[in-house]
Amino acid sequence: MNIPVPVSLLMVLTASVMWGSWFQFLRRTGAYPVPGFMLWLYSASFVIVWGAVFCLKDVFIPEGIWTAIQAAPGLCVFILVCGMLFSVSMQIQMMVVNKAGLVFATSVTAMFSIPYNFLITSHFGGIPETISLPLLLTGVGIIFLAGFLCQRSTLMRDADKADQKVKMDSARIKYMAMILVCVFVLGPSYTLAMSVGTRTELRPDGLPTVLLVGILSAGSLIGTWIFSGIRLTLSHQWGETFAWKNRRYIFYACVSGLCHYGGNLIHTVGIPALSMSIAWPLGNLASFWQYLWGVAQGEYRDAKQKTKLVFGAGLFCYVMALAILTIALYW
Repeated sequence: MNIPVPVSLLMVLTASVMWGSWFQFLRRTGAYPVPGFMLWLYSASFVIVWGAVFCLKDVFIPEGIWTAIQAAPGLCVFILVCGMLFSVSMQIQMMVVNKAGLVFATSVTAMFSIPYNFLITSHFGGIPETISLPLLLTGVGIIFLAGFLCQRSTLMRDADKADQKVKMDSARIKYMAMILVCVFVLGPSYTLAMSVGTRTELRPDGLPTVLLVGILSAGSLIGTWIFSGIRLTLSHQWGETFAWKNRRYIFYACVSGLCHYGGNLIHTVGIPALSMSIAWPLGNLASFWQYLWGVAQGEYRDAKQKTKLVFGAGLFCYVMALAILTIALYW
């Protein structure tokens, strides 16, 4: 199915809004266990995605689901494993969000993942000749600058609250180390799966988009049940995870699953018309929405004017990056 570039662009931007919104549900769950939240999230994601796979198979998988899997069994296993690692990475990041705040976690992730994952997408996914490479590099560079400015603003914000210079204390270093493990070891599994597995003109041997997301969601489900299962067993929180009194938090988790993997599905369907080299940086605009949710939750309420200006400059860089990357498509 050929999707026009403007429609694909809109789909990728819609996915970025969905990705940038579901994190804030975790902040509303109080003492509800994070591994329980993630277990419900990926269970709901699996049901939603495979419901979409069966509804859309005639359009996106004309050869049939089983035939497509049999044609690339090794690739399917690779994507399944990537889904498992990806879900573990997301759960670790949610632990940091719950402890250190949304803006801190997002800024560290965005700053370090931009150049690393861009190299992965460019190498494995390729860059179409129709895309302006200088503009693409400029857009990615500005997204990196946006992450740097927002990360700097978190240090300034904490210094404002304490009215003194903030040093990298042991807790902050620990949380940053956890995020870096996700960025450089576990997190790239998603980027690799998208870059290697998506069927495009540059990679005709890839999988149909909706099937790829379906297999990825199955891997995420398996990885989460293993990782969350261990954590819930050690903390004796299985009962709390399924308790009827926590139905509101279970609902939040299921809505998060819709936004998270629903966004993955929409983003992946939009990739072939744009290429992963453009779709991935545009998807990183999810950080912009995460920052706005952090502001809505009051993370910059007591910050000084200079801190807010640095943070605002970071947000403005995201808007600039969007404009530059869009122009790169039509240059």
